[in-house]
Amino acid sequence: YQAQQRSPSSKVAVKVMRAGHRPAAAVRRFRREAELLGRLRHPGIAQIFTAGCLDRDGEETPYFVMELIPGAESLIRAAEQRQLSTRERLTLFAEICRAVGHGHAAGVVHRDLKPGNILVDGEGRPKVIDFGIARLDEPDPAGATETGAFLGTRQYSSPEQCEESAVTARSDVYSLGVILHELLSGRLPYEVGNRSLVESARIIQQATPAPLQIADHTLASGAKAIATCCLAKRPAHRY
Repeated sequence: YQAQQRSPSSKVAVKVMRAGHRPAAAVRRFRREAELLGRLRHPGIAQIFTAGCLDRDGEETPYFVMELIPGAESLIRAAEQRQLSTRERLTLFAEICRAVGHGHAAGVVHRDLKPGNILVDGEGRPKVIDFGIARLDEPDPAGATETGAFLGTRQYSSPEQCEESAVTARSDVYSLGVILHELLSGRLPYEVGNRSLVESARIIQQATPAPLQIADHTLASGAKAIATCCLAKRPAHRY
C-alpha cells in the first residue's frame, strides 16, 4: 500500500501479509525479508524504514514500511516505454548488477531475481525489490528453508535451484544472465513457461541455452560472452 508517514512527513510503501490463513513458513519469510533488507543500504535496493506487527481482532499481522518508488515500472516495460538503446540497457543492467553485488557483499542472496522484481523509477534508476525468499549466504538456521519446496520463478531459476542443491550468490548471477537475454533481445534463453515443473527443471539443467543475439554488432560479442558465462550449468563456471 501507499501510505503517508507522519514524521518526517513523506509518502512510503507499506507491505503487509494478506489476511486469513498464514502458514508459519510464510510468516517466517516475511519477517526474514524485513531483517535482511535492514542489512542493505544501496541506492539500487528499495530501503526499509521500520517493521512491526499489528494486532487486529486477535490476529497478528506483520508489516514493514519501506521506500516508495515514484513512477515505478518493471524493468522490461520501462526499457520498452523509454525506447532504450542496447547501450542504455547495458548501462541499466550494470546498475542492477552493482545493487545485487552489494547484497552479495552483505551475504544476502536474493533467489528470485526477475524483471518484475526490478523496478525503474521515474528518473530511470533501477531498484531491486522483493527479498521475500532471500537468504544469507551461510548455513540456514533451523526452519529457514522449506524442505522439498521450489522457491523462485522457474524461467529465471538456476539449475541448482531446480534440484534443491546449495544456492549461493552464483545462483543470482545465473538469474541475471536470463534477465540480460530478455532485456537485450526480448527473448528468454529457454521457453519453460508452459512446461511442467519437472520438464522445466530438465530443460534448465540439461538443455543448451539459446545464444544471445542482438542487432548492435559493436556490443554483440561482449554481451554474448557475458550471458554465456552467467548461464553456465555449474556455479563454479559463472562469475
